[in-house]
Amino acid sequence: MDLISNKWCTVTVVGVAPKFRDQDNRKTTTSSSNTTMVVAAHHDTASENEILVVAGLVQFEVTKAEISSSPVAELSPATQMSASRFIKCVTVGDGAVGKTCLLISYTSNTFPTDYVPTVFDNFSANVVVDGSTVNLGLWDTAGQEDYNRLRPLSYRGADVFILAFSLISKASYENIPKKWIPELRHYAPGVPIILVGTKLDLRDDKQFFIDHPGAVPISTAQGEELRKLIGAAAYIECSAKTQQNVKAVFDAAIKVVLQPPKQKKRKKKKGQKACSIL
Repeated sequence: MDLISNKWCTVTVVGVAPKFRDQDNRKTTTSSSNTTMVVAAHHDTASENEILVVAGLVQFEVTKAEISSSPVAELSPATQMSASRFIKCVTVGDGAVGKTCLLISYTSNTFPTDYVPTVFDNFSANVVVDGSTVNLGLWDTAGQEDYNRLRPLSYRGADVFILAFSLISKASYENIPKKWIPELRHYAPGVPIILVGTKLDLRDDKQFFIDHPGAVPISTAQGEELRKLIGAAAYIECSAKTQQNVKAVFDAAIKVVLQPPKQKKRKKKKGQKACSIL
């Protein structure tokens, strides 16, 4: 199986990447349609149809350039030099809200229908946003209570959090202020948050709610209300399955780090004098 094709870039991964099928029923983790972030990978003939991690982290060059059919295509020196800023982005939220699917959809332009890992491997990608090239490092976390002690280890050095809840799960929505905001403020105070509502494609799926009578959809207005409540930098609704707004989520995460919102200065009341220390 030849994993190298035109307009694919380079990847090195650590370990065996999760296998899932695309629409053509091929085991893969990449797709080259309608994207500027696609991958070419090492392939080990001893384990057919598996993309293996060689050494280091996944790296993408975000340009649609013709890549040679050599086993590994190197990132251009210009791209390496321009990636002067590293941004650590950590995804958090309840289990089963679609955090890992969101990452897989963003990095491979495919939706994992066969197998979704509990935690997606960390990786870094050179990404261009508004003309600025940054090295975006993505960290996946497990939302289950079993990982409450281990999960905060991923928070150290985080530049931005993607805090996710499911648009078809009221419980995951309610856990944002109840569980996740206290945890993030305790372990990573002051780090900006992008609030994300996942599974947008299912919110208007009547058949889904017929099959799941206990499910309660979360409206856009409720999402915006929650954003204001927790002080998130932005609120975005997306679907990893259809890829609607997936790129917008990570663009917003990068922008809030590169261009942090200006804090409003408190106006002094008339007649209020500044304190002086004698």
